[in-house]
Amino acid sequence: MKLVIGLTGTLNSGKGTLAGIIKLQEFEHVILSNVLLDKFKEDTARRNAASMREYLQDIGDELRRKYGSEALAKFALEQSTSGRVLIDGIRNPGEIDYLKTNTNFYLIAVDAPLDIRYARSQGRKSEKDSVSFEEFKRNDERDRGINQPGEGQQVQACIDRADYLIINDDTAVKEKVLSTLKQIFQ
Repeated sequence: MKLVIGLTGTLNSGKGTLAGIIKLQEFEHVILSNVLLDKFKEDTARRNAASMREYLQDIGDELRRKYGSEALAKFALEQSTSGRVLIDGIRNPGEIDYLKTNTNFYLIAVDAPLDIRYARSQGRKSEKDSVSFEEFKRNDERDRGINQPGEGQQVQACIDRADYLIINDDTAVKEKVLSTLKQIFQ
């Protein structure tokens, strides 16, 4: 049975940082937003009409409505070729349920204070991160699942179900991740 580590977390909390550390432990890395982009690479009109973050959220919601809340996790596993897989960007409890049923699965959540996460977003200067603080908070609320349907973004519900929680306040992040992995591999 595949060993799968899932990453969930709030916007700009450091999922990419954690993924970089975990990948060094010989895990294949599958990013769910890349799965979305692969599924809809020809959808340039809609992509250009919305912000990239909104676009990805909308596409994820649409796929979950059409194929079930576990759809993105299924697509990710179909893409994977390794016995050790890191699935980055889990945003719905249906994905967790599917992975727990079909793999040897552990979920790591990452969070950080809102002001730190917003500062990180502004430092990145990417298309999906160049927003005002108010828009960042709105995006964060949608991502967490506030006023979202069951097939929508539900990051807070995922965080609440995580096996491990790492607070990424920029102190000892690598040590926190390695300690968590040590617990998983015991």
